[in-house]
Amino acid sequence: MLQTGMKFCKGLLLVVSTVSFLSACQTMPPDTANPPDPLEHLNKDTYRFNDKLDKTVLTPLAEGYNKVLPYFMRQGITNFFDNYDSIPGIGDDILQGDARWALNDTWRVVINSTIGVGGLFDVATRMGLNPHYNDFDLTLNTWHIYTPYFVVPVLGPKTIGGTFGILADYYMGIGAYTIPEKYSLVLTMFDGLNSRAGLLSAQDAASGFMLDPYIFLRNAYLQNREHYLELNREGPYYPGYDVDVSTNSPSS
Repeated sequence: MLQTGMKFCKGLLLVVSTVSFLSACQTMPPDTANPPDPLEHLNKDTYRFNDKLDKTVLTPLAEGYNKVLPYFMRQGITNFFDNYDSIPGIGDDILQGDARWALNDTWRVVINSTIGVGGLFDVATRMGLNPHYNDFDLTLNTWHIYTPYFVVPVLGPKTIGGTFGILADYYMGIGAYTIPEKYSLVLTMFDGLNSRAGLLSAQDAASGFMLDPYIFLRNAYLQNREHYLELNREGPYYPGYDVDVSTNSPSS
């Protein structure tokens, strides 16, 4: 219990210090059509390293993963990690002051963790509870703290805030308090492999449109972040129960 409390305090201190530091280097919201990229030289070097690693190691592993495991097993594993990874998002919902998404996401985790057998089956979506992604970088953006685009070795496209946010979200999840760190790392690596395997078909479809792969991935990542921010502003939508977002009440 004492160790858990110390980990929680450590995570809370990390969140506070991260916000304080990033507030000092705050930038304007990025123009997703023509985004600033002050770290472009460094980012391109890291991109080239990641690209070589992906082609020589990650893609062959992902292809083997897809060949060994049938689709229904891969889907169950994906559902499990989506459920597990959504737990920190509840903390981000709360930090963003959004009770609507916090309630939606909490119910999703409860339902999928119980009726959905630990998250292997996405029962909540069938019940009309929308899937939702949130992270600490989006929380910073909600607080009007924007940081430059940054390519992380191995992990790929992020922002400076999103890179710090990896640890913040880790301490807002349950893995930091229930899983030994050495096993947590293995779980994270398996999660990454499963995610990479799921992107193989999308990679093949996008390859024909990438005149400059670095710019394509950068712009796609930032546009995707803006899409998530817009979803957070709109709140969850439940079929048959229209919500007026401006008043956060049922519309007539």
